[in-house]
Amino acid sequence: MNKIHGIIAINKSAGMTSHDVVSRIRRITGVKKVGHAGTLDPDATGLLLVAIGHGTRLTEYLLNEDKSYRAECVLGISTTTEDATGDIVEQVSCELPSDGEIIKCLKSFVGIYEQTPPMYSAIKIGGVPLYKFARYGKERERASRLVNIYDISLLTDTVEQGYPRFTFDVSCSKGTYIRTLCVDIGQKLGLPAHMSWLVRTKIGDIQLENSFTLDEVEELYKLDGINEALISMNDVLPGLKEIVVDNQTISDIIYNGKELKIENSNVMITDDELIKIIDGKEQLVALYKLTADNKFMPVKVFKYCEYGEDNAG
Repeated sequence: MNKIHGIIAINKSAGMTSHDVVSRIRRITGVKKVGHAGTLDPDATGLLLVAIGHGTRLTEYLLNEDKSYRAECVLGISTTTEDATGDIVEQVSCELPSDGEIIKCLKSFVGIYEQTPPMYSAIKIGGVPLYKFARYGKERERASRLVNIYDISLLTDTVEQGYPRFTFDVSCSKGTYIRTLCVDIGQKLGLPAHMSWLVRTKIGDIQLENSFTLDEVEELYKLDGINEALISMNDVLPGLKEIVVDNQTISDIIYNGKELKIENSNVMITDDELIKIIDGKEQLVALYKLTADNKFMPVKVFKYCEYGEDNAG
């Protein structure tokens, strides 16, 4: 199998950590350089972007992408973890508010929203993840953060096991905790609440419906068809402008980290704007940016076998 570079959109099942998924992809492909672009909790399911080869160097950009989720909010019970895995903190009998009340509450969160991250999270204080303090029952002050809820909508409502619940879809900015959103929704409705399940449905332009299970990826790899599941390096960042260069420019300029002359380029480049440099086969070979002294210099260079040494495996 040739070197594999890019992103695989995985449909993660419940019970697996993001690290478990990365380890499985390593075993399937034999590629050592594998990572993920944004953790998904073990009990959560849905879209997890796994980076492989040179794709691992693009995860910092994918982490900044907006995300969409489907979740269920249970009213009447709050937990230590803000989801169904935690111990019950408060429990009250209640009825499901009307659809109109729920919709009004949900819509009140659209826009910039100040959210306090949960104690059971990977956010670090003094280099220690908050969840390690939480496991010992220690509360720590943590700064609230501004997140952006772009859209939120009620889907269905059911009553099971005596506790009312409803499902909703939400599109939001990076760093939004949906379990905390469920708790805050409950507070606005005057009730304790927690998130019972979560499915991530979209990251940037990549949708869950276009993802693959780990078993499907393994089968494709065995059939030498892994490219069917691979999002190419160039397609990972579709919003960036691109400049096409020839092979000589790649080997002489790009791969030597030199300034790229753009006087004759038909691409308008502004300060701090990342530009994709691609070859004639639409393969991403570098990301460039204007420097403070107005030179067009590389930010990241991706070396492939046809132009030079490839160390991504």
